[in-house]
Amino acid sequence: MSENTAKKVNMELKHVEQYFPQGSGLFHALEDVDLKINTGDFICLVGFSRCGARVAPQRCPILHSGKAVAS
Repeated sequence: MSENTAKKVNMELKHVEQYFPQGSGLFHALEDVDLKINTGDFICLVGFSRCGARVAPQRCPILHSGKAVAS
């Protein structure tokens, strides 16, 4: 893409981790995942019932237009 047509990154998640208790330990569903969402993009998290898709990721900074909005 040329500089004029490149989409602007609007939201960014860095180093996403998601884990759940399993037996005497933890199940790491996600580990060190980065995600950039451009202006105009549509995203959807999909998973089986009770898979944790509605649970907010743990220990990850969330950036909106380059500024931290949560961590």
